[in-house]
Amino acid sequence: LEQLGQIDDLGTRLGGAGLAGRVVVTYTIPPPGPPAKLVFTTPARTTNIDKSSSLITVQLQDTNNNVVPSVGTTTINLSASGTGEFRNSADSGVITNVTIPNGNTEASFRFRAATVGSRTLTVAATGLTSANQAISIVDLPPVAQTFYLPIPEDQLLSSLNTIAAAAVSPVVNYISLAVLSDNTVIYYDQYEGGYEADLSNPADIYSSPGNVDGTQIWGDGDPANGFPPGFPSDLLDSGSVIVLSASVPVPIPGENVYFGGRDKIGASKAISVVRVGWASTSNTLLAGANEIFDTSNWGTLFRAPVGNNIPDATDFQLFEYAGFLVMAGRGGANIQIDADANGTFEIGPIALVEGQSYHVNNGVSVGARVSSDNPVQVDLITGDLGSNYESRFMKLLPVTLWSNSYVTPVSTPSTAGTQTGTDTTVWLYNPGTSNLSVTYRVRTSASNISSTTLTVPGGTQGGFLKQVLPDNYGAAFSATSPFYAVSTTDSNSGNADGTGNQAWDWGFTLVPQSSLSPQVLVGLGIGRDPTSGTNPDENGNPVWVTPIGNGNTPVTIYVDYDADPLTGPLTDPNGFKYDTSVSLRELERAKLYDANDRNQTGMLLYTLTSGVKLAAAWGQDPLVASAGAPGLDMGTGVPPLPLFTATKSSALDADNDQDTFISPGDRLLYTINIANSSRAPVSDMTLADILPPGTTYVPNSTFFTDDANVTVQIADDGAGTAFPLDGAGKLLPDATLAMGKTWKVVSMVFI
Repeated sequence: LEQLGQIDDLGTRLGGAGLAGRVVVTYTIPPPGPPAKLVFTTPARTTNIDKSSSLITVQLQDTNNNVVPSVGTTTINLSASGTGEFRNSADSGVITNVTIPNGNTEASFRFRAATVGSRTLTVAATGLTSANQAISIVDLPPVAQTFYLPIPEDQLLSSLNTIAAAAVSPVVNYISLAVLSDNTVIYYDQYEGGYEADLSNPADIYSSPGNVDGTQIWGDGDPANGFPPGFPSDLLDSGSVIVLSASVPVPIPGENVYFGGRDKIGASKAISVVRVGWASTSNTLLAGANEIFDTSNWGTLFRAPVGNNIPDATDFQLFEYAGFLVMAGRGGANIQIDADANGTFEIGPIALVEGQSYHVNNGVSVGARVSSDNPVQVDLITGDLGSNYESRFMKLLPVTLWSNSYVTPVSTPSTAGTQTGTDTTVWLYNPGTSNLSVTYRVRTSASNISSTTLTVPGGTQGGFLKQVLPDNYGAAFSATSPFYAVSTTDSNSGNADGTGNQAWDWGFTLVPQSSLSPQVLVGLGIGRDPTSGTNPDENGNPVWVTPIGNGNTPVTIYVDYDADPLTGPLTDPNGFKYDTSVSLRELERAKLYDANDRNQTGMLLYTLTSGVKLAAAWGQDPLVASAGAPGLDMGTGVPPLPLFTATKSSALDADNDQDTFISPGDRLLYTINIANSSRAPVSDMTLADILPPGTTYVPNSTFFTDDANVTVQIADDGAGTAFPLDGAGKLLPDATLAMGKTWKVVSMVFI
């Protein structure tokens, strides 16, 4: 029925027209009555021990569930089934009741408790029906890594549509989170609901129905506050891989919530995160993937190693399109951009709030700069304008993390099928004004690694040089001063008009050799377009790996398809299960495929040989992948996985002024937990820490507890400050942290 909107004084609605003629519908809306009951209007809360909950709101309603105002002042008494305290909405003091003033309809409060468990909160007032609601008090681990998903969907579509007009809405997202350690907790903070002030203690917690854009807590065993797709028990162990997918219309409807760009992720232990995206029509043949760096790898100055001012005869239009995407983190950032590399910031200053991204949609030249007053992350998208189709995505490292040595595991043949020029090229960028000599090392046989000196020109905005790599081997580049390096596959057509190099196009940033580790975890490793029905058994995107540090001596690289130390047919020397292995000399290269499910997502590679590290990437293989569907024209570098994680938390140890919250004069306990996340012992660890301003160290309060729960004191310093962990830090008392074990260091301060 189509209602006609006529209402008489009694609340009777008259009129209406139906398909078969006019119909009159009459109903009465009862007038509001006096307050009869109290109702919780906020969802059941979850909060961390010793942390106040987010606001809890109670409302006055009549017997027909209408919201009604208070007649006079309504005093609401607060009680709980267990220990804990109610706090005012400003979280500045303890309360036992709240009031609803005359004419108002609701009041709010918070709750805090020092022990884990569920409580029932009761609100009661004279003459009104009371209400109950549960609250959960949990002991959540602090965040060790924080990520923001870059490249918002509207900006991704803008880039792809500029490269090729066929790219249209909706945008398809695939986001992968690979877990290495048991009992990992992940906090997924959807930007649509606003960001948490403290991700380790989320206040706006997810519930369904009620708060679907709230922060989801994954891995805590409580599905009520969210659970990752495919894990209804809400427990995450080593080898767990969370894959989030969404088809996102652009413009994005304001009322909808999607997994995608701008979302914030926290993890209590080391994880690997990858973000993939493509547009409709062009699909995965014009697509991109980037490894996501946690915020410890962000920075305040970035340079573009390639750009659209490289002559077509040199880059064959690989970089005819070059665009920046700059995203701010917590606290926001003021950015400036010199996109044309003329030495002047023509863009900015621009103020970005947390999670906001600024898009330079083409026009980025070699040496272009992004400068910021706070750490940001920067992604570079390149492409061939008007192509069918060609694009490459690269995650940029800040200048402070540039190195004087890099290793790449990717090399491809010059011919694949009927296509030529399918070689892989490394582009070296010299930020200086003078020429830079770079030593280029590549293996030529089982017994020989050749070494050649390359001259990378300098200039006012730096200079570049490209090096085409021979197939079958990795390569290493080193110099006496920092430089930068990126890789492009299917990039040597020789055609200045841009034809070619469109079948297996992908790229990635080389990882500095000093940052490499003995283990890598593949965040996303799908082998084909997951939405295509063509060639369902194709697996065209392997993991590429090469070792560094072992010369001509072969080392074993263990391959665990699912990163689960309890599964697999083989057992390594430390007792962990794995699926297969390869034996490689330095700069020999392997391409690894998961033969079980044709998907490399969650694959763990590691070596137990001391002094040897791994460089890895995931991306398309021209010898295996289809040039058309279901080809997946994308790849990423695989960031090195830390051998251990360290988290620091604080708690009120002595409330000396008895005001129940942290304030001057109180004593605070700091706890540092160090967890081994590798498959080998970690030895000779030195711990360095600083005390925040406004605190005074409590003498002789620093203690170390090993994995057998034996505690010893770390002696105070006799010179300088008494705090033993500042300055160069202290070598921890135990020689070796065993696999899967945790150490704890505590100290105390006065505020």
